[in-house]
Amino acid sequence: MTTTKRSWLQSGVRVIALLITAFVLAWCFIIGYFMIQDKFFSDKAYLSKAQASEQNYFLLARGSTNHSKICSAAHDALKYYKKANDVEKTKLFEYIVIDDKCL
Repeated sequence: MTTTKRSWLQSGVRVIALLITAFVLAWCFIIGYFMIQDKFFSDKAYLSKAQASEQNYFLLARGSTNHSKICSAAHDALKYYKKANDVEKTKLFEYIVIDDKCL
């Protein structure tokens, strides 16, 4: 039985391939975690995030001149109110997004 000795280059390539595989698997796990995370949030958690986004929107609307920040806060509030199934606030922020030209 004969054995062949691997060169330094072949061992290095194998290590790099293993590192790349580990990196890709880690990204798959991270992306999967964030995709699953939205499914397990309760309405109460979404409602608290929506209220924080709403407060942020109204603070920015009164004091900021950066229109993109204001629109981003309005979109966040709209997204979280939709997930929390709050129909009245969803309609309010749909109107706000349209009225502020945040489309």
